[in-house]
Amino acid sequence: MLGYHNGMRKVEFLLDDQTDELLTSLAESHDGDLNEALRELVRTHGKTEALLDDFEKDNRNEIVRQLERSESDFREGRFKTWDEVKRNAGL
Repeated sequence: MLGYHNGMRKVEFLLDDQTDELLTSLAESHDGDLNEALRELVRTHGKTEALLDDFEKDNRNEIVRQLERSESDFREGRFKTWDEVKRNAGL
């Protein structure tokens, strides 16, 4: 961390070329402002995580039912793993 400025914290990051290109591309929708683009990206990540948590909580019974059904189908030989498919195909 490098310090504070107008209620904002200044932090230094090292980015690889691909991440830098993606952030620069995202910044285009923020008039080229990398700071605003990064803030939006981090906030969106937080909202997405919260949304997924809510979805999992709201659908827990169905998710558990599907998982149990899938495990049962594998145990009873109705499905094959990808490794079994490749082995059977000689791959």
